[in-house]
Amino acid sequence: MYDMPQKKRRNQWYYLIIIALVLFTVLAIVMPRLASKKAALSASLLPCSTADDIRAFGQNIVYYDGATIHCVNTLGKELWAFTIGEGADFYAGSTAVAAWSGKQIYLLGSDGKSTYNDMLDDTIQFARVGESYLAIVTGSEFEATLLIKDLEGNHVDSETTAFDGTLLLDCGFFGSQRDYLWTLSLDVDTTVIETVLSTFQAGKMTTGTAYLGEYIPYFVYEEDNQIKLIDTRSLRVFSQNCAENTGASRLLYGWQLIDSRRAQKGRALLLAPSGTNTMGYTVTELRLIYSGNDRRLSLPSECHGSMLSESAVYGVSPTLLYRCGINENKFTAYALPLEGSCTGFICALDGGACVIAVGSRAFCLTLP
Repeated sequence: MYDMPQKKRRNQWYYLIIIALVLFTVLAIVMPRLASKKAALSASLLPCSTADDIRAFGQNIVYYDGATIHCVNTLGKELWAFTIGEGADFYAGSTAVAAWSGKQIYLLGSDGKSTYNDMLDDTIQFARVGESYLAIVTGSEFEATLLIKDLEGNHVDSETTAFDGTLLLDCGFFGSQRDYLWTLSLDVDTTVIETVLSTFQAGKMTTGTAYLGEYIPYFVYEEDNQIKLIDTRSLRVFSQNCAENTGASRLLYGWQLIDSRRAQKGRALLLAPSGTNTMGYTVTELRLIYSGNDRRLSLPSECHGSMLSESAVYGVSPTLLYRCGINENKFTAYALPLEGSCTGFICALDGGACVIAVGSRAFCLTLP
C-alpha cells in the first residue's frame, strides 16, 4: 500500500533543507557586508585640542598649537612636525603647506620638509599654494604686493601696483597647468564698495578683470575651463578672461555653501541655510546641486555639520551619523562609536573622513 503521509514528510524535509541552504547562502553574502559597514565607521582620538587651529590636508590633518605645525593621519599618528613659533598662520593645499610668521615664509612638502624658506622685505598678509606655484601677498592692507614663485622658491612674477587702493581678499590657481591665478579684491575708493575679480597668467600680464558689485564672494573653483564663483547671492560663471556667462548663473540667496567635492559626475555643491558656517551651528535642511539637479534633503534630526564624499552626503548629530547616497533621498543612521556626544563639526577630509569635537577633544571619524 502507498504511504501518502510518509511521502508528504519526505517532501517537507526536502523543502526545509532547500530553505536552509538558501538562508545560509544569503547570510554568507549579507553578513560580511553588514560587518564591513559596521567596521567602516570608526573614530580615532587625535593628539590635538579643539582650541588648536585644525584643518584638512588632503586625506590627513594639520593643526597649529601656537608653536608647532603638526601633520597626523586619520588614526592620529603624527607624520611630521614643524616648529614655527608664536603668531604664525598657514594654508594647506592639496600636496603642500605654506606657513608664515611676520616676514618669514616657509613652504612644506607633504613629508613636512621645507622646500623653500625666505625672509621677505615686507610683512606677509597671506599665502596660497597650488600644484605648481606659490602666491604670497605682502604689504599693508591697501598697498598689497602679489609675489608668485615656483615650489622651489624661484621668482616667477609679481604685481606691485595692481592692488593699490584695494583690499586683496583671496587668490588661487587654476587652468590645465595651474599656471593661471584668480584674485578677489575689494575696491573701497568708490561710492559703493565693489568686489573685483582679476585673472593673471604666471609670468605674463593680467588676462581679465570683472567688477562684481556689492555681493562678496567667498568660494571660487574651476570647472569645464570656467571660473565659478559663489557669493552671498548667487553662483556666477566667468571665462578665463573674466567674461561673465550670465545664462549660467544660479540664485543661491538664503543658502550658504558648506562643502564642495568632485563626485562621480562632476562637482557637487552642498549648501545649508545662511548663518550655519561656524562651529556650534545645527542644520536640518540641505540643498544639493549636482549633475544638473538642484534638490533639497532633510536630515532626520539636528546635526552639528554636514559634508560630501565622492558618493554620499553625511550629517553628524550628537549621537548618530546619517548617510545618504548622492543620488538618493533617504538617510541611513549609524551610531557614533564615541564615549560621549559629538559637540561640533570641525572639517571634512578627502577620502571620506571628517574631524569632529567631543568637548575639548578632537576625533577623526572614518565614514561608511
